Order: sequence, then structure tokens, then C-alpha cells
Amino acid sequence: MNIKSFNYIIESYINGQKKQARSLLKSYFNRDKNLSLDIVESANLYGISECILILKRLDVSDTNIINAFHDYERENLHEVKTILINNY
Repeated sequence: MNIKSFNYIIESYINGQKKQARSLLKSYFNRDKNLSLDIVESANLYGISECILILKRLDVSDTNIINAFHDYERENLHEVKTILINNY
């Protein structure tokens, strides 16, 4: 399966294709992509809260999510931590 963008994984999950989204995410991890930057870009597109909730349902660790915002978008780091604490 060809992954054109990380957002395709998030979109697959939103469209109810949860099994496909998990499979795509696993293959995405295996390609040594820059997950941190992709997380931030998806959060900007779909909204921080929505994106984080989906990533957590896809078993992305809190550490990966926090590090992404720490590296690329520190102004939203507090909001990300609050979402992670309140929802899980």
C-alpha cells in the first residue's frame, strides 16, 4: 500500500477504516519517516485535540506526541499535555 502522506492515515481512521489506519501506521514507522513533523502537520490540519485522540487510539505513545510538539511547535505544548492528561 502506498502512503502518500501521514494525513492519509488520520483520514482513514476518521472514515472508519481503523484496521487500515493501523496497518498504514505500522508500515509508516518502518520507513523511518519524520513522525514528529508529520504529527504536528496533521494536528494543524485536523485540530490538535482530534489528531491526538486519533493517534492515541492508534497506539502512538504520549512521548512521541509530546516530543513532536516540543521539537516543532512549542507554543502548543501545554495544550497537548493537557489533552493527554485529561483524556487518558
